[in-house]
Amino acid sequence: MKHGAIILCGGLSSRMGRPKALLPWRGRTMIEHVTGVLRTVVDDIVVVTSTDLPLPPLEAKVVRDREPKLGPLGAIREGLEATGAELCFATGTDAPFISPAFVKAMLAFGTAAAPEVDAFIQPLAAAYPASLAAVANELIANKRMSLHFLLETVNFRRVLAAEVPDIESIRGFNTPEEYEQAVRKDAADLAKKRRE
Repeated sequence: MKHGAIILCGGLSSRMGRPKALLPWRGRTMIEHVTGVLRTVVDDIVVVTSTDLPLPPLEAKVVRDREPKLGPLGAIREGLEATGAELCFATGTDAPFISPAFVKAMLAFGTAAAPEVDAFIQPLAAAYPASLAAVANELIANKRMSLHFLLETVNFRRVLAAEVPDIESIRGFNTPEEYEQAVRKDAADLAKKRRE
């Protein structure tokens, strides 16, 4: 089975105040970081973005969201339609701690799968079969806009935190304060690794 990835970076980032995709992370932009991690795991990457967001050169197919006001469901649909893979890992661009091991583990289930952490399903750290593009179109037509509806149409696998490595991979950020916390945590983690 050919594996792919979809990165959503077309959101307004209204709480952040600037595009999360372009925030610095480990010497490059966040979108370059996330794309770089995923490139080590999957065969095909689709970045779904808005028409007005200038992105750096990426080793990925860049798709402009044709209906950006549809939110994550519309963006996932764009990615599933554009991919050449059968199963895709989907993530937001604000995934600083995403790890290859986590992505591999999610794709290894071979079906629609999403982590469940503290009783919450995480649909933007989940695996989606490409065949769900048609289902996404139906949901959009019926104004059922939650990604949970998309997952539920195929009786997705709920993945407990203990079943996958590096569950911190689901951690994102929405505000400048949360971003700064992530930067501090990363610096502390890297310093600890150097000491070990």
